[in-house]
Amino acid sequence: MVSENQLRKAKKTVETGGVVMVEKDLIWNVRGTNDSYRIKKNDDEYVCEKLDQDDSVFEICKGWINCKGALKDKTCSHIEAVKLFELLEAKKTEEPNESHYLKKLGIRELSDN
Repeated sequence: MVSENQLRKAKKTVETGGVVMVEKDLIWNVRGTNDSYRIKKNDDEYVCEKLDQDDSVFEICKGWINCKGALKDKTCSHIEAVKLFELLEAKKTEEPNESHYLKKLGIRELSDN
């Protein structure tokens, strides 16, 4: 389960440009407060790896290891940053529909009744 602190850290990471997509929907690099991390996704399961100075895997993220629950439910602030980043990226690419433009213009849609 995600804590408020994890969400707060994730939001700050995204706002400061700390998430970079490496491979679409599979791998991201996340810049933490002091270290860098690689997030890997397989189906609906995420794994967070702390990176060494040369971007090789140093160890598994302690936040992810200490998270209780099934593998698919494990999370940390770095994974939550990736989820938020992906959500915001998806919103950027959504095509507004006709009702969006009508609402922007202040025009009410007529119902079929």
